Amino acid sequence: MRATPTARLLTVVIVLSAAGSGPASASPATSGDREALARAAVAIQRADYGGDRAELSRQAEAVPTAPEGELAKYWTYWKGFAHWRRAINGFNESPLPPDLGTDLAAGAAAFRATLAIDPSFDDALNGLSGCLGGLLYLAGRDGPDRPALLDETIRVYDQMRKTMDDNPRSLWIAGGVEMSAPPPWGGDMAKAKATYLRGLAAARRESLAATAREPWVPTWGAPELLMSLAFMHTSGANTNRETARAYAEGALSMVPDWSYVGKILLPRIEALPVATAGEGAVQPAKP
Repeated sequence: MRATPTARLLTVVIVLSAAGSGPASASPATSGDREALARAAVAIQRADYGGDRAELSRQAEAVPTAPEGELAKYWTYWKGFAHWRRAINGFNESPLPPDLGTDLAAGAAAFRATLAIDPSFDDALNGLSGCLGGLLYLAGRDGPDRPALLDETIRVYDQMRKTMDDNPRSLWIAGGVEMSAPPPWGGDMAKAKATYLRGLAAARRESLAATAREPWVPTWGAPELLMSLAFMHTSGANTNRETARAYAEGALSMVPDWSYVGKILLPRIEALPVATAGEGAVQPAKP
């Protein structure tokens, strides 16, 4: 019997969850700096998924102002990540908070500082691309900062694309551009979906890799890809209540306390009309 799309999705989620849910490999706690960085990375991600903008601000401010040594690039990365995700969470509020641009600019600055330390750090590159995309949106079509922002955004995005096939986080950014940016950069749902699915495959490879990662090395991405696939199926020609719910529940199986998915996206999915058999859609399972 051929597996259904939902069954294949659940198989991917189970593999990703099993590979990523165990404790991080223990590295020798040779310094307080390593322990502090590990705590900060975990706390920032927890605050992000929890939608806690106040805690994200606190964590960003707690990062050393001029970190040094082998962990410096990770400190600046997580500082940028905290600002970036604080802005992303703010976009879910109504009215929009007035400090979104401030956070995105601070995030971009931190990611640029990270790349100055290590130009090959692709996760800093995709973070910078995400911040610039947000700033470009806030600038509007006629904003005075738009030309310079657009130039940098295109340059960074093109650079990110060169190595993105092995990075699920970069593929998440790319899929978002393909889904929502104006032509010729975006507006192609089929292309965006294919990119998100490539991202899930990359996340699976990353999770099953033999080399263990320290807690401060970025490994997020699979939940975000599942969330975006769920969102994609909530409107327009792609609307499919069953598929959207399956992807959203996949994301929650990996991050059970994700505020946006559990409190905003999933209720939106449940409010979608149930397609009838005559419309050629599969009837969704009862909640």
